[in-house]
Amino acid sequence: ARLMLELYCFEFFTVGMVQTDTNFSNFLIREVEGDLQLVLLDFGATKKYDQQFIDNYVTLIKSLENDSADKIIELSIEFGFLNREESPEVQKLYLEMMSIAIEPFMKCKKVGSFSFSDIEYSKRSNAILREFITSLKYSAPPHQIIFLHRKLGCLFALLKRLNLELDIYPYWTKMTKQDR
Repeated sequence: ARLMLELYCFEFFTVGMVQTDTNFSNFLIREVEGDLQLVLLDFGATKKYDQQFIDNYVTLIKSLENDSADKIIELSIEFGFLNREESPEVQKLYLEMMSIAIEPFMKCKKVGSFSFSDIEYSKRSNAILREFITSLKYSAPPHQIIFLHRKLGCLFALLKRLNLELDIYPYWTKMTKQDR
C-alpha cells in the first residue's frame, strides 16, 4: 500500500506523468534482497500533466484544508474545474464532495489513521459524487482530472480491498508541500 501511495505522489507531483490504467494486474510486487519493489506494466494509458496543471491542482487541494468556501469556489472556477454559471446548489454540492474527498487525510491528521474499509465513508463519497454529477448543467470536468482521479480511485479501492487502516496524512503533506 505504501509503495502504491509513494508511486502516486511520485508520478503526478514529481514527474507529471501518470499510468492511469486501474487494472490491478498492471502492478506486480517483487522482493529483492528483503525489500519490496513495485513493478509497473502496460503504459498504454499514461497521461502527461504540465507543471501549470500540477501547480493549480496543488493550490486547490491546499485551499481545501484552510480556505473559505468562496476562495475554494473561485479557485475551482479559475482552474476550469467548475463553471461560474453553476447554481449555488451545485457549488454547495461541489464543496461537500471536495470535503468528503479529503476527509481520510484530515482524519489521519486528527487521529492518526483512516480505515479504508469504512463502508459509511464509501457510501457518502459515492452518493455525493452521483448527486454532484447529475446536478451539473455547465461544467464538464477537465479530462486530466478524470484520468488522475481514476488512478486515485483505483488506489483507494486497493487499500479498501486490503482492509487497511493507515495514516495517509504524510502523503497529504507530500502532495501539498511547495518544493515537490
